[in-house]
Amino acid sequence: FTLIISVLAVTVLSMKGVSNRYTKCATHGIIWPVFIFLLVLAWILGTLFLVTSLTGSDFCVQPDFNILSWLRRNEDIFQSAISHLIVYYVGGCKQFPQDVDAIFRNVTAAANKALGQVNQAQHLLSNFSDENIASVCGYDNAAAIALKHGINIGNSTIYALYGVFGGVCGILECKTISPIYTNLVHDAVCMNAVNGLTWLFSTTTLFALFSTTMFCLRAAMYPVKLPG
Repeated sequence: FTLIISVLAVTVLSMKGVSNRYTKCATHGIIWPVFIFLLVLAWILGTLFLVTSLTGSDFCVQPDFNILSWLRRNEDIFQSAISHLIVYYVGGCKQFPQDVDAIFRNVTAAANKALGQVNQAQHLLSNFSDENIASVCGYDNAAAIALKHGINIGNSTIYALYGVFGGVCGILECKTISPIYTNLVHDAVCMNAVNGLTWLFSTTTLFALFSTTMFCLRAAMYPVKLPG
């Protein structure tokens, strides 16, 4: 806005024949270079917004199909399980990947086995006093107490890790990830982002068009007079 007012002020001064070293310095050294730079930048940004908007519109005709095609072409970039899991979410959660399901089953089995062994050790040690543990294992009382305490900590830690794993499994469920994907791709990208880019293109192009018109009118009505 300030730049436009400055250009109009220079035009008015030219109409009234006001010309001195200060107006020439401001006009040729500041106002017109900045104006031309912003004008060129507006055309560049308008073109960029147009190309991006058209690309987004083409992508959003079939966003799920386009994402699945890209994932299948670049499957070697991701680990197999991760790639299959992403395809599962994008494809509408039709069939859970077998390799991911096998990983979950193996982790669950390992956690259950470790938890069972720790529980067995804790139950076994709870039937003995500290003195009995020290005499059987060849420890002193402090070491026996530390052993029982370590078993209890291990049991609590495995329970906590098992709970965390259960929480991760809950997060990875389709009912959790699918709404996030839908809101991100279908709503945020294909609706809001594309519409926003269209508005940006329109406003930037109008700014560039009117600025170019003003620049041409200024040059046509009040041409630069060369000395001599």
